[in-house]
Amino acid sequence: METKVETKTDILAVVERIAYQATDAALKGDPHPIPVPYPVILRAAKKGIVRALLEHTGWNQSRAAELGGLNRATLRTITRS
Repeated sequence: METKVETKTDILAVVERIAYQATDAALKGDPHPIPVPYPVILRAAKKGIVRALLEHTGWNQSRAAELGGLNRATLRTITRS
């Protein structure tokens, strides 16, 4: 069953859950853990989401921030990290 993600909070919750599960698996000795620490996964996912928003809006930062439920300063912080 596919889950529809509608808000920035939903998207970030999914990203954080995936990153946590990958990190948790590595700590529990999973033979096939994702060898990347949680903060790196989370940062990459956020940047990917912001990049997709920017591409969708023709690189209009204000519109991308609005669509993502972010303020423009937060969007810029994510793109620069």
